[in-house]
Amino acid sequence: MSGMDIPLPEFEPRLQRRYQQLVKEHLHTSEREAAGARALPSVNEAFASTQAAWRYYANPAVTLPGLAAPLQAQARRDLPKVCRHYGLILHDWSDLLYGSHTSKRDRKQIGKDEGYELATALLINDQTGAPLVPVSLGLWANDGWHTTHQVQPRRDLSPLGLTSELMDVLREQSWVLPLVHIIDREGDSVFHYRQWQAQGHLFLVRANEGQRVVWDQRTLLLREVAAQLELRGSQAVEVSASVIGQLLVGET
Repeated sequence: MSGMDIPLPEFEPRLQRRYQQLVKEHLHTSEREAAGARALPSVNEAFASTQAAWRYYANPAVTLPGLAAPLQAQARRDLPKVCRHYGLILHDWSDLLYGSHTSKRDRKQIGKDEGYELATALLINDQTGAPLVPVSLGLWANDGWHTTHQVQPRRDLSPLGLTSELMDVLREQSWVLPLVHIIDREGDSVFHYRQWQAQGHLFLVRANEGQRVVWDQRTLLLREVAAQLELRGSQAVEVSASVIGQLLVGET
């Protein structure tokens, strides 16, 4: 997917042209290990391209929601073309540690180090698992969350609080297929399970098998409950071009 053919009506023409240029530079990064976007061939040096990008991002007219809007619009348009039943949204968090970068004055404390936390919500294909487009990004700095769905930073949200808010934001948008939110063990929170269930969200969370639950009028570890479930096989699933697998499902 690409935002290159999507206009940005809230931006002046000069900023729209710079946006197209930045998208092309990001697409031009083809190495397996690349530090960032590459300057396109031109008479300007790479440093001049970096300066131009910095001026663009520092422009007060350029907001994070404005930068993300073309990608999100393209994702909504292409979803029914590339997915069959659902839009799968992967949620994950990564620590960005900058312990020695003292010039970054908005770092937050992360354990014994300093840096930022990056929250990503990635739309993937429900048939192949191939990544399609990030529908949301958030950076947790010392002054709060900077996200692609709000202009002002938020100081009142935990990572899962941000996830809950994003679920609500995405539901208000025009998605042709239902969205399923997939979260690793960082999302294993009974409080949030109940909240998401009450609000009608579809979600799949990798739970910690060591948690205790009340099941069949007994208190058991989650793995003990799973061991007693009657599993049924689903239809064959193509894992890769040469591997066919089957998913076993149990419900209680």
